[in-house]
Amino acid sequence: MEEKSIGGSNYFLTIVDDFTRYTQVYFLCSKDEVFDRIREFITQAERETGLRLKAIRTDNGTEFVNQRVEKLLKSKGIKHQRSAVMVPQQNGVVERAQRSIVERARCMLADAGLPKCYWAEAVSTAVYLNNRSPTKSVKDMTPIEAWTGEKPDLSHLRIFGCEVMVKIPSKKRQKWDAKSKKMIFIGYCATTKCYRVIDPVSKAIEISRDVEFFEKKNTSNLEGCQTEKLHRPKPPIAKEKATSVDIRTLATAPARRPEQTEAETSPASSSADSEDGSASSITEKEEELPLETFYDFDEDSSDSEMENNVEPETPARKSSRKHRPKQFPDFVTYFASQPHDDVPMSAKQALSSPQAPEWSEAMAAELSSLEENDTYEWVDLPKGKRPLSMKWVFRLKPSEQNSIKFKARLVVRGCHQKEGIDYKDTFSPVIRNASLRYLFALAVKENLNIHHFDVTTAYLHGNLEEDIYVKPPEEAINSPGNKGKFWRLKKAVYGLKQSGRCWYQRLHEALVGLKLKQSKAEPCLYHRRTGSETVVIGVFVDDALILTKNEKTKNDIFDALRAQFAMKDLGEVKQFL
Repeated sequence: MEEKSIGGSNYFLTIVDDFTRYTQVYFLCSKDEVFDRIREFITQAERETGLRLKAIRTDNGTEFVNQRVEKLLKSKGIKHQRSAVMVPQQNGVVERAQRSIVERARCMLADAGLPKCYWAEAVSTAVYLNNRSPTKSVKDMTPIEAWTGEKPDLSHLRIFGCEVMVKIPSKKRQKWDAKSKKMIFIGYCATTKCYRVIDPVSKAIEISRDVEFFEKKNTSNLEGCQTEKLHRPKPPIAKEKATSVDIRTLATAPARRPEQTEAETSPASSSADSEDGSASSITEKEEELPLETFYDFDEDSSDSEMENNVEPETPARKSSRKHRPKQFPDFVTYFASQPHDDVPMSAKQALSSPQAPEWSEAMAAELSSLEENDTYEWVDLPKGKRPLSMKWVFRLKPSEQNSIKFKARLVVRGCHQKEGIDYKDTFSPVIRNASLRYLFALAVKENLNIHHFDVTTAYLHGNLEEDIYVKPPEEAINSPGNKGKFWRLKKAVYGLKQSGRCWYQRLHEALVGLKLKQSKAEPCLYHRRTGSETVVIGVFVDDALILTKNEKTKNDIFDALRAQFAMKDLGEVKQFL
């Protein structure tokens, strides 16, 4: 750091948890502040987690090796471990963290076109992003998720240094003043649900919730970003004080090891007088508890200055937004949303239409599927039981040969089901779009083939736990002895609220039976790795993608599943969902 930060800091003290790689950063003006920051951290950590810090590892710098620090650590029973002189490799965790933070902050400053005095803001943002970025040291989780046990929300993340328009509270402007002003985004506020922004002209730092981002605009186009024009804003950045000392980076790190009773040795760091000098501390925890609660940007702010109050004497202002004409008139949209004339709404309509032979064949195929899957049994309706009604749903579906396929589906009117009697749980997951993109990226990286398969009448394979009785359609009564009787459903049928869940549980059992493991992060993703062979399957209801390296493995899995379900191999994926 060739110069002080805009808050007057010369150092930054980094705290890295050796187990989760969760990082905290403090900004310092001199090495004398290290004692206060260590004491502050110990108090905060023990108060928030209810656990005791057991060990701290540093280099041999005088800011760590002195009577004040030693007395503090001994009074709290904390073991002080020190790395060997001129051997920073013994503290590789924090040394690498320091390098990552500095490199990311340097890149952000360069990309934003901001002067070097903003290094503290860039470092703070870099640490914030590092805690929310994947790392090989923590499997299937980001550091903040491993530390707090909660998956972070990333929807509030924005490009550092981009141009923003910040709303001016009504109490701070006159009637004819502008309602917003142009500023620069410089990070996230740790104590309020807001963003940190800076005025490029006055250099005053503000905290605001009402911010509109223009992430494609470079701040170098704004006036007043030159280094020579900078002056210290008031108030200064949190946890910063203004003094002058040569720049040097320091660090501490807590670590968690539940099984151990004594402090565990971990990589240490050097305290040589250089820009990247660092040190770390280690804590041992008996259980996983969050050390620090981070801000949730999704919640509403209660800051009174951010309330959108309107002065009673201010007249309504005309919007500056241009009116966009509708793409289609209302009547066109209405008619487009209506069912197609060729699609019947009932069985009577279908069998009296010009396409009656096609619809009749589709209905017969549906009834045949229900019977082949042993979906129901003919019974007399038990006393006190309420049967559900059924209806036919017809659909014209285009096929790959550019022809029209007639489909008929017999569904239960699930809207008449009663919770607690006819069903309990209904939730069933589907694969997320982000996970689908991951599958294609994985296939490219590991040179995997992607095949598409579809399960025919998938819901009919799900097993029902509840006793559900339905009144069958007239077309299903194939013998005089069945007149007046009802169906007791043995399998899930389309239209039931729990059908999707029943099918998902049935498919899950089948995939696990093939020794595929379910992903912890994505319940519709299954994988298996045996030697050099990798198998990954992504499921979206009755459609699935299978990723394999060779055709034989794909065929083996497909044959095993086809033995349990009626399936179609659609070949290499061309269109999914």
